[in-house]
Amino acid sequence: MKTAYSTAAPVAESASRVRRILAPTDFSPLSRAAVSATVALVMASPGASVTLLHVVDPSEDNDAEHDAAHHHAPLSTRINQADRWMKELRSQYSIQNSEMLETRIATGSAVQVICDMARDEGFDLLVMSSHGRMGLARMSIGSVAEQVVQQAPCPVLVGKALRNKAGTLTPCPPEFRFSRILVGYDHRAGAQHALDMACALDAREGAHITLVHALEPAPAWPPCSADSQTQALCVHEALVRMAKVQEERMPESRNWDLRVENGEPWDVIVKLAKEADSDLIIVGPHEHTRWGHSYVGSTAQWVVRQAPCPVLVVK
Repeated sequence: MKTAYSTAAPVAESASRVRRILAPTDFSPLSRAAVSATVALVMASPGASVTLLHVVDPSEDNDAEHDAAHHHAPLSTRINQADRWMKELRSQYSIQNSEMLETRIATGSAVQVICDMARDEGFDLLVMSSHGRMGLARMSIGSVAEQVVQQAPCPVLVGKALRNKAGTLTPCPPEFRFSRILVGYDHRAGAQHALDMACALDAREGAHITLVHALEPAPAWPPCSADSQTQALCVHEALVRMAKVQEERMPESRNWDLRVENGEPWDVIVKLAKEADSDLIIVGPHEHTRWGHSYVGSTAQWVVRQAPCPVLVVK
């Protein structure tokens, strides 16, 4: 059972574009950085809106992000405090239109509330922080962020904390945009959806796309497990196949790189993202794994955990 407090009525949007974004927050500094990136995305996308959501779980008697007095407070007190924090968060952004920026406080299990709201109200995109109470800081399989990626009915963008050259955390700049996109591609339906998202961003932002295909080591890819000559032939054939994909999708675009390498898909994707200084990785759903359709152990899971930049997991 859950209770929601809304500052605006839901707005129906076309499913053909990312128009409605749901961004859960736990008010931690790193979670707020993800909110900043989300708001910047909305401001740059006419017609888009974002709903900031905080979930108060009655079953939790502590919250690592807040002081001890808040740990054991009654549920009503925790809700009121969350409402004050949400108002403070909203006041940081110069968005007066309530249809562009909505805030909600809900009670219940965080994963269930987030996924149910995304499904019931037709959100196009979920944005989760990779750090904070709800994120992946502890790298636990049961974290809220990982469970949401696994269960969400829509694509999930997992934000990463931005750091300067000295390694210090920095806020997301308001002019931030995705300009160097890397797509993990294996020719399956999920990868095709990932490429659709990249092409949409390319058309809107003029982004550079790096299309990556990994030839997995034996026994997953027996044709390429022999000598170096056979492996070179496999790489060449894969590049020819990907060139056809580019020609079919965006024949007039020249702002693409095609990469084929031998190795575990997640390792190849993360390595090339670092080399290309990518600011977004897009991967297909859980089917992109030799172990089946489970998110646990999938390429998507390992990319989300190890990537140096935000990761968009499509469905």
